[in-house]
Amino acid sequence: MISSIYTFSFLASLIGLSGWFHLQSRDSSTVAFRVTFILGFFIYCLSVLFVDASLKDKLYFLCRDFAILSSISFLLGQVIKNKSVFVGISSLMLGAFYFWGLDFFKSTYTPRTEFSQHSLTGKPITPDAETASASNIKLEKSGELLIQLKNKMAIDHLKSISSKYNIKITKAFHPKNKSWTRLDDYYLVDIPDIHDSKIESITNELIDSKLIDWIEGNEVININRQFKPIPTEKSRNFGINDKNQNMLWGFEKMEVNKLYNLLKKKNYKPKKKALIVICDTGVAAKHEDLKANYSSIKSSYDSDGIGHGTHCAGVAAAVTNNKKGIASFSPNSDYVKVSSIKVMNSFGVGSQQKIISGIIEAADNGADVISLSLGGMSNQKRQKAYNEVVEYATKAGSIVVAAAGNSNANAKNYCPANAKGIIAVAAIDTLGSIANFSNSVQDIEMGLAAPGVNIYSTIQNNKYALMNGTSMATPYVAGLLGLMKSLKPSLTTAEAFKIINESGLNSNQPSKSGKIIYPVRAIEKLME
Repeated sequence: MISSIYTFSFLASLIGLSGWFHLQSRDSSTVAFRVTFILGFFIYCLSVLFVDASLKDKLYFLCRDFAILSSISFLLGQVIKNKSVFVGISSLMLGAFYFWGLDFFKSTYTPRTEFSQHSLTGKPITPDAETASASNIKLEKSGELLIQLKNKMAIDHLKSISSKYNIKITKAFHPKNKSWTRLDDYYLVDIPDIHDSKIESITNELIDSKLIDWIEGNEVININRQFKPIPTEKSRNFGINDKNQNMLWGFEKMEVNKLYNLLKKKNYKPKKKALIVICDTGVAAKHEDLKANYSSIKSSYDSDGIGHGTHCAGVAAAVTNNKKGIASFSPNSDYVKVSSIKVMNSFGVGSQQKIISGIIEAADNGADVISLSLGGMSNQKRQKAYNEVVEYATKAGSIVVAAAGNSNANAKNYCPANAKGIIAVAAIDTLGSIANFSNSVQDIEMGLAAPGVNIYSTIQNNKYALMNGTSMATPYVAGLLGLMKSLKPSLTTAEAFKIINESGLNSNQPSKSGKIIYPVRAIEKLME
């Protein structure tokens, strides 16, 4: 509803502006167009104010829309004296808006919604094609569907469908080790805006073609939204010299000082420097508390516009004992290194295809741990592509860990946390209870918990900030897994989870949160 008001109020502003310019010499005739413009522009501003979008998104689209109106004003001003040219240009612009602009503007604040359950459950491709009810799931506009072809030749036989709807079908994933997986058989289906209402019909035609083994929506995924944190600063000392260790209440809960003492007393030396890859919004590679531990995969990933990925990187692998900022579980830079793959844009939004591609890239670059502080509702109880990519990463020697989600719901309905083979992480608060926003992990095969409230960590521009969320709990687990892999490089996901789970602490609601990670005991069990 709000997107339609936004679109048609902008159109009213455009029509009013055009008429006002055309009839400006006749004052009595311009009143209606002036009123149309002013009223339309006022409603437009109200629609932007109340639309469900981030402030950055609103500012971006406001600048875009103002630029369009300004450009039109300038153009009309140049031809105002030539009536026929003026009318021709105005008609052309209004026609372009009708045939192209309506869909364009309607989609500005409204990602495409999920095709109905019928397209997967009514005509199942396999017995495993299950869906969960989630009417608010959104699909990526530049590639709505992921399909898995039966064989390489099938792409040629889909040309009749692609020609009929003018859809683009391109390879979705590019794994290095193709013999390990069928991810190479996945393709991305990009449906033109003009056929937005026909997604279900297109889906059914693809199913009826008998050329594909699997189809699912390429869902829009967001970083977990933040809640306003409350500082928990007090005098704390963990036997390290990092300037802001007094902010690390989670270290107190997890008794990280005992971990440092154990590593020093037993003289446990790393057998490798484990690589933790943060798949997120990027990482500020030159941050004072990260750069000594940072290893670049690609230069375009080494920056972060909003700080979310950088915050996660600090929790997982901040440089300890450097007299700056914060610390991580690794007592020095010999144990872990951290890197970044951008799977989310500067607004914290990505897609299932981009995230899966990021996991593949991390695994192909030797990641020991892949950390995913992101997610969204799942339209299928089993995300086949996610399952396959986690299996691929596991074969490559990676352990994949993901945020449970911040919706105070059951993580079994959220991806990628519900994918087979992933360790999902709930958040606990300062009182040792599952955080009031955290999803529960009681129905997840491998569910754990870590501090996720008032977490102080690195952000861009050499700064630090508090954040809340399962996004923050996840890199704590990733950091512990990285430390464990540095001491025992052959450690598998199942082995690591078993150790951490058996050595963990109980929260106030253990059935919902899973065990709280307890690093010192986990390392003791690892080295037994």
